[in-house]
Amino acid sequence: MTELMTADAQELRLCDTLAEYAGKLRAINERLLGGWASPTAPYSNDRMALILDQFETIRKPLERFLSVTAARLEHADGDSLIADELTLRLAEIETEFHHSLRLVHAAKTDAESSSPKRLEQIARLRVAAGLNAMKGGPLRPNA
Repeated sequence: MTELMTADAQELRLCDTLAEYAGKLRAINERLLGGWASPTAPYSNDRMALILDQFETIRKPLERFLSVTAARLEHADGDSLIADELTLRLAEIETEFHHSLRLVHAAKTDAESSSPKRLEQIARLRVAAGLNAMKGGPLRPNA
């Protein structure tokens, strides 16, 4: 039988999840900065397709999760150390998330300006990976 989690246990779980996904976004950001900021060694189309897919597959669920977490934080006990940690974790992941959005947009813009067909080639690789078959996935959000 499943036991209900206490409010503190739920908030600790939220902190762990926020830390985990902040790390994933940080890794995506570092790969984007490493491959796109270096004109001498830009990432291949395959590598860029993978990085963009890694971001797009977590983007919508993460947006919902951040929204729910922020709402929960508004109703949390303000004197709790766990609430303080949740506030810090939320700020950390929001920073990473906003930079991810900016870097992904910059990567797409740079790809298109470097070669008009490069962005199209990257998109084809993303479709070939099969994400277009995911109902509600990044390439079929309205499915």
